[in-house]
Amino acid sequence: MRAHATIVATLAVALMGCTAQAAPDPGPVPTASIPDTPVASLATGLWVGDLPLCSETVLDAKVTTGSSMGMAGPNFFLNIRLAEEAANIFAGMTRARVGQELPIMLDGKVLLSPRINEQILGGALQISAPREELERALQRIEGPCG
Repeated sequence: MRAHATIVATLAVALMGCTAQAAPDPGPVPTASIPDTPVASLATGLWVGDLPLCSETVLDAKVTTGSSMGMAGPNFFLNIRLAEEAANIFAGMTRARVGQELPIMLDGKVLLSPRINEQILGGALQISAPREELERALQRIEGPCG
């Protein structure tokens, strides 16, 4: 059975299904320049698009359990708070991909590929997947990039 996986903004407005006003255009989309990691490194670690999630880009991450609408039983989430530069890059990536999927890769395999409904500001994201995958992702986040 395919695992249910989602990425959501931790903004109450987005979670309540309300439409938020568009943020002012911040200019050109930032590119993932932290750290300068070769593309071959995509085979290891946790990545959102071309942004590595690791000790250099993540301020805080933890696996939690909770409930989710439409899902029976316990649900597991990886809550991530990005460092400022990574948050800006993530906001730019989500702005550029509204209406498109943004792959989240773990050790070279697509963990999930959620459709981005709106730009995600604030540098906080939540990933839902089986607990074992989230624990492995957390280990990768706690290590160095690349």
